[in-house]
Amino acid sequence: RARQSVSAFGPQFQQGYNDTNSDIITTYRLSPYLTHRFGTAATAQLRYTRDSVKSSRNFLSNSTSDAATLNLASGPAFTSFGWDLAVYHQQLDDVLAGKSEVDNAKGTLRYRLKQSLSLYTNAGYDRYTYQGLGGTTGGKSFAGGFTWTPSLRTSIDASVGRRYFGKTYSLAATVRSRKTVFNASYRDE
Repeated sequence: RARQSVSAFGPQFQQGYNDTNSDIITTYRLSPYLTHRFGTAATAQLRYTRDSVKSSRNFLSNSTSDAATLNLASGPAFTSFGWDLAVYHQQLDDVLAGKSEVDNAKGTLRYRLKQSLSLYTNAGYDRYTYQGLGGTTGGKSFAGGFTWTPSLRTSIDASVGRRYFGKTYSLAATVRSRKTVFNASYRDE
């Protein structure tokens, strides 16, 4: 629970000043999860998340959300080939925007060419249901890419794909030293 600025375009909240651009925002998040290892073959994680955002003013939107995530991934028994499956469902109830739902499912296959280079491909499906014009948006998705780790301190990941709304691209690079970490990333979705 904290007082926060309501609009980025109004005067910003400062402690000790009474202004019209701030409100008391109360948030909470509860996210228990279960994990299980299937020997060296796979790992699984099931997570439930409940969160809420409330303001003391009526013109700001109060919302609550319930979400469930299931992740399955190959374990250390898979050395050259790997896989994972992720499923996500969220129900959001927003006082101003109404109810909406999000469903995502994605499976990934990975092949290690050599110790420092892996190729991967994934396919999935997204569905977004909300109140308003159109009502439901969704469709298939797929992508392919590579992960290159020339050293323990350097990695590059790049992919290109397509989702229901068009082409997608991503690039992420990380370089670590003794006292610094440099990250650069680009996503076009």
